[in-house]
Amino acid sequence: MTLLNTSIRRFPIKRFRTLIIPLTLAVLLLAGCGHQPTVSSEKATQKSEKSATDTAKYEDTSVQILNGDVFQTYDDSKAIRVHLKYTNDSSDGMYLSESFAIKAFQNDKELDDITDINETADVGDSAQNIKEVKDGASVNGSYVFKLADDSEVEVRVCTPTADEDVLAKKVFTNQ
Repeated sequence: MTLLNTSIRRFPIKRFRTLIIPLTLAVLLLAGCGHQPTVSSEKATQKSEKSATDTAKYEDTSVQILNGDVFQTYDDSKAIRVHLKYTNDSSDGMYLSESFAIKAFQNDKELDDITDINETADVGDSAQNIKEVKDGASVNGSYVFKLADDSEVEVRVCTPTADEDVLAKKVFTNQ
């Protein structure tokens, strides 16, 4: 027993903790410092915007920005109605408003979306944004944005994710 007591006395527990804990932390720190090349969200968005066209594809769906028309709203402000063609090639039923995020910008500021999905067919086709389609079927829909001024309007079709990567865009002059 004296041999066991002698070895414990030479290497006390406090000293053991003071060596092991810093060594463990150092190993974890070095392991966590491995280099993995990543692309920042901003750079990825800029890249996708540069290569964007007027047609977006995401998973089994696609949307094409067709045209836009400026009109007076009921409160005498100007708005633009952007017409889109949505296609779902999946066998699962989906609709435009869940498959893509549609946004409009003037002077690098996002415009208010004033789309009314309850509008009648003689006013527009926004009600089609929530019509379910599948198996390669298409539907024409539209979004309405309140204009801030007479400058050009950039419409973007983005992924329905938190990143909202730009997949397609089209610029309209507001005359």
